[in-house]
Amino acid sequence: MQHEVSATHAIRQQQIVTASRYSVSPEFAMVFRCPHCQADLSENVRAHATECPRCQGILQVALGKSPPAIPPASTVQSMTERGVAAVKTKQYQQAIELFSQALQLDANAAKHWNNRGYARSAARQFVLAIPDFDRAIELDPKFAAAWNNRGLARIAIADHTRAITDFDSALQLDPNLTLAYLNRGMALAAIGHHANAVTDFDRVLKAQPQQANALHNRAFSQTALGEFEKAIADYDATLAIRPLAAVSWFNRGFVRVLLGDAVAAMNDYTTAIERDPQFWPVRFQRADLHRFCGRLADAIFDLDATVRLQPSFVPAWLLRGECHLVVNQFANAVADFTEALRLAPEEAVGFKSRGIARLALGDAIAAIHDFTNAIRLQSGDADAYLQRSRAYTAMGKVEEASDDRNAAIRLDPRVTDEQ
Repeated sequence: MQHEVSATHAIRQQQIVTASRYSVSPEFAMVFRCPHCQADLSENVRAHATECPRCQGILQVALGKSPPAIPPASTVQSMTERGVAAVKTKQYQQAIELFSQALQLDANAAKHWNNRGYARSAARQFVLAIPDFDRAIELDPKFAAAWNNRGLARIAIADHTRAITDFDSALQLDPNLTLAYLNRGMALAAIGHHANAVTDFDRVLKAQPQQANALHNRAFSQTALGEFEKAIADYDATLAIRPLAAVSWFNRGFVRVLLGDAVAAMNDYTTAIERDPQFWPVRFQRADLHRFCGRLADAIFDLDATVRLQPSFVPAWLLRGECHLVVNQFANAVADFTEALRLAPEEAVGFKSRGIARLALGDAIAAIHDFTNAIRLQSGDADAYLQRSRAYTAMGKVEEASDDRNAAIRLDPRVTDEQ
């Protein structure tokens, strides 16, 4: 999704529009707001100018004096060049300020709006970036890069349908804008149109066979289409270009799980963690694979890391609780399920599993409460009725136990009390 500011795409060099922005109709000559601090300039304009030196030009116009000279193009060009340099060094706020200064001097140049929008997108200020791209497109409807950049900002806020429309417009204006095919492919994949996404990625790779983002994203869509071998081949190619890309190692590992190759998948997950120890999703997936292979201590180790790195991720608390249940660490299991339920109070599995742990600890009353909540949230769960039947049996409530056991059998005739 990266889109570097460049002479071709992010900054389109064009004639700087120098039409005066100081002309004011006589009847409104004294009705102003400061464009910098929004102070009311209708009265005491002179005093404000001493507080806001940048408004001295407005003051001169208001007093009937000649407007200040338009800054030379070299000044605007310097700000633009410095802004581009700031973007390249990831000093995005500085770039935003520089592009804003360029806009103060020349608000009719589409490229300045595009540049500031790009810097705002890079700073993850997508809601602010979109109006900048809107203005760039309004000033220059044929500005393909602005259409593309607005599409990217819309992807970031999950407005994928309108993003696709933007990329369509960019490609109508510039059929050779390869990044627009890449970005449209990602938007299509995001809404599940993977076959069309693959077509766009193919177009990118025909022009740029070593485009790692296109390879990685095509692999993702191939996986969604069930083309696992093709996905593996694309991830192989991606990793040959970007061997440090943890997410590609992770994704290839996931495809290998789907292919039933647990050993190769584990190797990929481990490499992903080595590449990026803070990449918590791979910790969770490796834990799940450890659990599947019966290595519960290793699974718990990875889940410890997962909840440390992403404490709000409910599935990690649930999975660690299940692992603690299997190894008979019931108090730890109760603690895990309790945290999961604090984060997700309507999680039926959390109630049922905590009930099982509490029953194992001898707290049948609390267990019944949990099983009742599980049934309330998921009334068709035969196992929840069966578990509550066992809790009632532990309390000597034979009739209630029988009723729940019968309810479980009605829901699933395969259920037996020995399960």
